[in-house]
Amino acid sequence: MDRMKLHIKQQDLFHVFPILHNERVTLRRIQKKDIPQLQEIYDAPLPYENACMLERECERWYKERKEVVLGIFGKDGTLLGLLEIYHVSRRSAEIGYRIRNAYRRQGYACSALRLLMRYLKDKTGIYRITARTHAANTASAALLQKCGFRKVRIKENISEYEFLLQGKSMVQWMAREGI
Repeated sequence: MDRMKLHIKQQDLFHVFPILHNERVTLRRIQKKDIPQLQEIYDAPLPYENACMLERECERWYKERKEVVLGIFGKDGTLLGLLEIYHVSRRSAEIGYRIRNAYRRQGYACSALRLLMRYLKDKTGIYRITARTHAANTASAALLQKCGFRKVRIKENISEYEFLLQGKSMVQWMAREGI
């Protein structure tokens, strides 16, 4: 019976598309109305057709249970960035994120990551989250470490970080977050 409950609990990630809120950001599905802002998500603006295709791809990935792409929105509805959950297995997932240039280094990515980690802890059976960044991307490395991730390896100039949503690191994180 416990095994069945665990299996059902894990399905929540792809069963109902999450909509998450905290005092700084809202994480939700990218919609057609967001396409003009989606064009500005990368360092070079995307042509409108490419932004439309990206929005459709995000929907397809979700329906195929491959990936969840959440828009990171400010309280005023501005698209600040993207947060992706992929390589989802029974107990682990990998995350990635991208913040628009104008909103970098303002705490939005950290706020979004913490909100996502709390969701994964409370609503899914996932307990191991990994993230990768280029070894030279010191801002991303600092963000991951600030959010409680620890570096586990470097391979071919890619640093891999890990966060365990259980055990000592989880207890420390919960204490820091006031949970």
